Amino acid sequence: METMYWLITLGELSGVCLAFSIATGVLSAVLLGFLIFGIKKEENPTYYCWTEKGYKTGKICFKILISIFFISFIGSIFIPTTNQLYAIYGIGGSYDYLKSNPTAKKLPDKCIKILDKWADKELKDSIK
Repeated sequence: METMYWLITLGELSGVCLAFSIATGVLSAVLLGFLIFGIKKEENPTYYCWTEKGYKTGKICFKILISIFFISFIGSIFIPTTNQLYAIYGIGGSYDYLKSNPTAKKLPDKCIKILDKWADKELKDSIK
């Protein structure tokens, strides 16, 4: 039961990272636009509304947002979703079992022989 809890929780963390990367990506793009172009006052179009202190604060906020964006983006890529975790857990356990069980190793060979006999029988029946 504990394993299923961690599979679901870790899978949801992937979605949270994706949401954070989208939100911080949009916010950093908007802030970058304000930092580059500024907000022009209508009475003097060459004057930008950024004070020196406000501009420095904006740059610091931009650096923080970009850092959060990259961390959450990498997290959304490398943390598997819930369905991917189910597949990893289910298929991985089955693969380990089949790899270590000597009876299971013989099973594919037996199945191929049975399929071959069945196919031969079907071919003979279809020719008649």
